[in-house]
Amino acid sequence: MSTEREALRLQDIIDNADRIASYVAGMDYAAFAADARTVDAVERCLQRLTEAAIKIGPERMAQV
Repeated sequence: MSTEREALRLQDIIDNADRIASYVAGMDYAAFAADARTVDAVERCLQRLTEAAIKIGPERMAQV
């Protein structure tokens, strides 16, 4: 995998983690669970984050 492509995927992981943090800021679990839009948004961010990690690969992810 090219270094540039890997860097973009790592940035995608960071960006989606930051989005999740902003979506749930100030919420407790009950508020989060009751807000279907936030749950859906967080779920989608987790999907993108996971896809990026899978494309990088487990061996390489263990090194970063």
